[in-house]
Amino acid sequence: MGGVMKNFGAEYGLLVSWSGFKSSIINETAKQFFEIRLWTHKEISEEFLRYYDQMDDEIKELIPLKKIWVVNGNDN
Repeated sequence: MGGVMKNFGAEYGLLVSWSGFKSSIINETAKQFFEIRLWTHKEISEEFLRYYDQMDDEIKELIPLKKIWVVNGNDN
């Protein structure tokens, strides 16, 4: 990943995997925490939902979401 970033002159990188990462990738990028981040499906989903309201209408038309309220069945 770091090599690809250098080839393109990028200061920061984001590696995304829907299925997770091997421990070798996690260990390698841990050394470069401030330059390279790893995101799984969890981070992608959380960030997408966090900023959905601020996205362009074109994106919202491609991925239309509707907010719903549900009762939380947990006793917490």
